[in-house]
Amino acid sequence: MDLTSKSLEFRVASQVSLEPARSGDIKGLQITLDSEPLDRPYLTVVELINDGLRPISSSEFEGPAEIRLSVGTKVVRAELVSAYPKSLEARVAITEKGIAVAPLLLNPEDKLTISILSSGGQPLFSPSARIAGVTEIKLDVSQGKIPAWKLSGLALLAAFLLFVASDITNKGFFTGKPVVLRKRAAIFVSVVTGITGVSMFVIFLNNVGVQGWWQNVLAAIVLLIFTGLVATLLNLRPKA
Repeated sequence: MDLTSKSLEFRVASQVSLEPARSGDIKGLQITLDSEPLDRPYLTVVELINDGLRPISSSEFEGPAEIRLSVGTKVVRAELVSAYPKSLEARVAITEKGIAVAPLLLNPEDKLTISILSSGGQPLFSPSARIAGVTEIKLDVSQGKIPAWKLSGLALLAAFLLFVASDITNKGFFTGKPVVLRKRAAIFVSVVTGITGVSMFVIFLNNVGVQGWWQNVLAAIVLLIFTGLVATLLNLRPKA
């Protein structure tokens, strides 16, 4: 049996502080739940996912799968928000160290989404479970964000490629001579500038809330028509 095909992952989908950033400026301001005060509360949404290739049966759990919080923080309330598929039944309980998910059958891509209200400052999570064929539960706390070092590397690479493309097309700029590109240079410039343009346009559409595929396609067609006209005008050669 291929044990490496069994895998379970714990993801922090989102995390937000419920305490106002400048609450210290307002005397007597306090956050409470059921009349009980909360110290620096955080609301975290987490996911437990079978990201492997094989199902994990309830009998393969030695005990519940635990999600433990860092020392000094504690769970105030935890609720199962959703399950995929909807027929997936799960039991979530609060423990002294965090929360526990009772053993259950998890087929590949099955997912539990749990909301956790905690107090004591920003919590750090560590999953723990003894499951046959699973060495450890993987942990992803990126919240879907690209790490800063990766963004910096991509920005540096994009800058390098764009500067190369710029230098290729700058030949003859100051002399007034026509710019002549070899086929490979023309392909390089076209690919680099095209990919960069598409990436920036996708970011723009996401920021303005355009998400439907047909809306993206329509917006891209309109942009390509407009940019094509501008490019033609800029590169229009005078009549002899």
